[in-house]
Amino acid sequence: MKKLNYLLISLFISLCLSSCSDDDGGESFPVTNATVEKIAGEWDLVGLEVNNGKSTIKIQGQNISSTFVQKGINLDYVADFKTNPNLATATGSYTIETTTTSLGQTSTQSLDVNTDDFPTNLQTSEWEIIDGSQIKSSVSGNTSTSKILELTDTTFKYSTDLSQGEVFDADFLGAGGISIEGLDFSVSGELITTLKRIQ
Repeated sequence: MKKLNYLLISLFISLCLSSCSDDDGGESFPVTNATVEKIAGEWDLVGLEVNNGKSTIKIQGQNISSTFVQKGINLDYVADFKTNPNLATATGSYTIETTTTSLGQTSTQSLDVNTDDFPTNLQTSEWEIIDGSQIKSSVSGNTSTSKILELTDTTFKYSTDLSQGEVFDADFLGAGGISIEGLDFSVSGELITTLKRIQ
């Protein structure tokens, strides 16, 4: 359950930074001219996916590796990027559908996520632009940096490396893995978040 909580925190941080994709003539990868002013405002979540997820759990010296894909469905989620100070809030809900393959078995599970269920300290994040190409977010001491893949007047799309140790709670995670007595857990993959500006 703890690994799921850490993944949810990572997803929340990513969603607080997210945007949408659309062919509307704006900057596309690599984005090098992102500014606070271009991101400020309200954005609808229109896409959330992990296509190349990998995880490894080490229990009593045995490694169990899995692959997974995730997709956001039933998206009813808004990220609001405010300035002065730069704070992002998120409200709403979505469902994460995860298909995991491990030890030759494939299973699919769904998890409903609702911001009303988050502790107050996880409902707001600080954010900043780095070098015009990345967005950095901090939620309750956990930091994540994401590459901006697309940023136009109507679309904001970014990629978060799930192996970032900072994405998860530092008490449990070092360099992309969680270490709990008798259990080591690591995750990697690329979370792609797409937002569309609310007009």
